[in-house]
Amino acid sequence: MAIYMITGTDVSGGHSVSILDALRRSIDNSKLMQCAMHGPDYEHIEHAEGFYLATLGGAQVMGMEEKIGNFIVGKEFDALVITFDGEGPIDIFEVDSPSDIVEKLLYCGDDRNIAEVYVSGQKANTAL
Repeated sequence: MAIYMITGTDVSGGHSVSILDALRRSIDNSKLMQCAMHGPDYEHIEHAEGFYLATLGGAQVMGMEEKIGNFIVGKEFDALVITFDGEGPIDIFEVDSPSDIVEKLLYCGDDRNIAEVYVSGQKANTAL
């Protein structure tokens, strides 16, 4: 099974260039904000919203949604191909919904789940 994921991050936004790390930190910090400052009226970021913010939502914030952020034909193509082949730390079961799988990736995935990297439509030669 493979998931294709359009993502974006840079080191100026945190401690790592890993989009998965950036997503985890965003969700965790959002939950901390709810506990520490805002109480029950503050809605923390759920995994689906975090994924959106890392893809098309981020493109919209930058005013680049016409160029990047999803798989619409004609847009620039930077993407990760994510696999669950038993090598990484994630177990996928038949009862898992697509949402469950994305949530598992966001919370438990790492570089072992990245099968391919594409930059500007070209498969990157990476040694992960």
